[in-house]
Amino acid sequence: MPALDKAFTLVDPQVEFENRRGTPGLDGTYVGREEILGMFVKINDVFEDYRFELLGFEGDEEQVAVLARELGHGRLSGLDVDQRTVALYTLVEGKVSRIESFPDPGGDLREVLDGA
Repeated sequence: MPALDKAFTLVDPQVEFENRRGTPGLDGTYVGREEILGMFVKINDVFEDYRFELLGFEGDEEQVAVLARELGHGRLSGLDVDQRTVALYTLVEGKVSRIESFPDPGGDLREVLDGA
């Protein structure tokens, strides 16, 4: 996973990923590289063709809100998933220290940052 290895150079070793997207068995807080990678393995086990598309972002030196569209096909359920989610990245000394992921509340991403 060379792309993930490169991405993890941008995060604190004890980064926290709080997943609140409403996916059964996947919601919760994951700490550090191994737990976060384990979450992505679970996602790939649950969904076929899982992918996300970047729709927009807004931020500053301390926080960045990213709007994405998640798509996939449930392996067991056969249901298609197409949902908009927001990931709120918190930065400390230039590294990601916390990620919060939740369903898109609608509205402007600046509102997500102002409410954080």
